[in-house]
Amino acid sequence: MNHVIIGNSFAALFAVEAIRRTDQDAEITVISREPQHVYSRAMIHEMLAGMVREPMVYLRDWDFYKRMRVRTMLGRTVTRINPGLHTVSTGEDETPYDRLLIATGGKPFVPPLNGLQDVAYHSFITLEDAKKLKAACEGRRNAVVLGAGLIGLQCAEALRHMGLDVAVVEMADTVLPMALDTESSQTIAKELADEGIAVHTGDTIDLIISSDGHPTECKLRSGGTIPCDLLVIAVGVRPNIDLAKDAGITTDRGIVVNEHMETSAEHIYAAGDCAQGPEIVTGITMPIPVIPVASTQGMIAGYNMAGKRRRYGGALALNAMQFGGVQVISYGFVKDERDGEVLKYVDPPRKIYRKVIIKNGRITGAIFVKDVDRAGIFRHLMEKRIDVTPFKEHLLSPHFGVAHLPAEIRADMFTRPQ
Repeated sequence: MNHVIIGNSFAALFAVEAIRRTDQDAEITVISREPQHVYSRAMIHEMLAGMVREPMVYLRDWDFYKRMRVRTMLGRTVTRINPGLHTVSTGEDETPYDRLLIATGGKPFVPPLNGLQDVAYHSFITLEDAKKLKAACEGRRNAVVLGAGLIGLQCAEALRHMGLDVAVVEMADTVLPMALDTESSQTIAKELADEGIAVHTGDTIDLIISSDGHPTECKLRSGGTIPCDLLVIAVGVRPNIDLAKDAGITTDRGIVVNEHMETSAEHIYAAGDCAQGPEIVTGITMPIPVIPVASTQGMIAGYNMAGKRRRYGGALALNAMQFGGVQVISYGFVKDERDGEVLKYVDPPRKIYRKVIIKNGRITGAIFVKDVDRAGIFRHLMEKRIDVTPFKEHLLSPHFGVAHLPAEIRADMFTRPQ
């Protein structure tokens, strides 16, 4: 059996390992437009800041693919998938497959901005992006980051750590608008301000002023002006579905897959940030671009590609991050309070904030700011869709823990899946 994987991040990595565990004789080829060994994009901001060295961002040792007997085609771009011929094209070459996994991840969205076409700007998605941005920081003083999502804020913190003056501009009224509610985001905004990062929410860049191809100022829609000699665009990442769409594979926001991670094309699978599967709380299919989801989807796809049937049951939308000294975890849909009961615990002096949204007895959203030790319990309750009504009054108690759960739930938490 000849397996080809397009992509080289978490979904691809876990697919390789699942295939090899199942079939010792299969041929495996990994094709990636990035030339680097498999690495964690979640750590590139730490490398930019100088907090870790480049070798620490790699997910496996250097001889991993050799030991796994994987043929690698790194620094090569797949230009076309040919489902009828069972081949993929990389320029002049055609690579045949029996089973194909599309794990192309996401690509940055760049909005149309007045003056953007005249300046050099940076994205912050890949290891190469981080290297280019680090080199560009030499001699720069005023960085502007457009976008206050997770990627934008991590980049902003790294740039501030490097000594630059940093301003973040976000069109939404709060930072981390997709992950947090207003109250929790205010805590993070204050942390950023304490670090010396200027945050402009409810605003956007209306015009970029430049000189000799470099930005000098950003004029805001509100009328203000920010000095800028380094510009990062981090307004969002979209599933990279172009190859699949061009091949006639069914796509929506992401590549549509079934419970076995199979696409609409025979013997072609998809996993990771480019794929969309069911979200546990709502049952709606959507891309959930986080590492645990990509890893699980890749593993499930790999097993099924190798003939070991495994079912993907969906995932929980989740975010885990830290800014300043404040850890934050959010699960589910933290702003959708319609027809729900909202429980909150707030301790402003200690920067602690906990919120749970309950609908029909089940938790549909949860936020934990700073006090995150028991967040994993809530994740289990949400993933298993457990009715929390019998112990609801204990959920936000400072001492809430596994002991407050009914015996059958405790037993399920500590039972390994077969």
